[in-house]
Amino acid sequence: MTTTSGPEQGIRKPGRPRSAQAHKAILDATLELLAKEGIQGLSIEAVADKAGVGKTTIYRRWASKDELVIDAIREVQINLSIVDTGNFRNDLMTLFKNAYQSMMTNPLLGQLALKFMGEYQNNPEIFQVFLTQVLIPRFQQFRHMVEQAQAREEIRRDINWMLVIDLIGGSLYFHSIITRFLLPSSSFSPDEWVEKLIETVMQGIGTK
Repeated sequence: MTTTSGPEQGIRKPGRPRSAQAHKAILDATLELLAKEGIQGLSIEAVADKAGVGKTTIYRRWASKDELVIDAIREVQINLSIVDTGNFRNDLMTLFKNAYQSMMTNPLLGQLALKFMGEYQNNPEIFQVFLTQVLIPRFQQFRHMVEQAQAREEIRRDINWMLVIDLIGGSLYFHSIITRFLLPSSSFSPDEWVEKLIETVMQGIGTK
């Protein structure tokens, strides 16, 4: 990407990021503000202030707030490392312990999901980008894990993979944003809670 030129270059404050640095700063600021304010509460002025750039720098790259938000979502990086220990229970333990830890240390994705779930009817195009970029790749990975487990006859073949992700993923998400605040004195550590959850689900869907 070319460096800035023209009138803005002369009025830019010292230390402000330029070119690729400015681009990244703007997208990072957009995601952070989206997680806090949602799409409706997001403003170009707030993004510019948080990113340390002028509004003209943003409008030079994106014609509207919606275009900026869509590009920011597409920059979300997700670790899609395949978990394949040859044992479905162990795969689940590894996957969901890592997911739980990520949600606790970096709640941005969880916060974004909440905001988009609340606004998807008003912004279907933006929600679709979030669905395609962030959620569907994870679902596809999980579906592969379930189908592999069914092929190994570890879990029942009549169980739909979406039901499994609803049972485990939904419980994990609900616990991370609600239950742990309502019951902060729980005797279970995060890892123990994940283990108890998976053992309980496996009793219902397992073949043994």
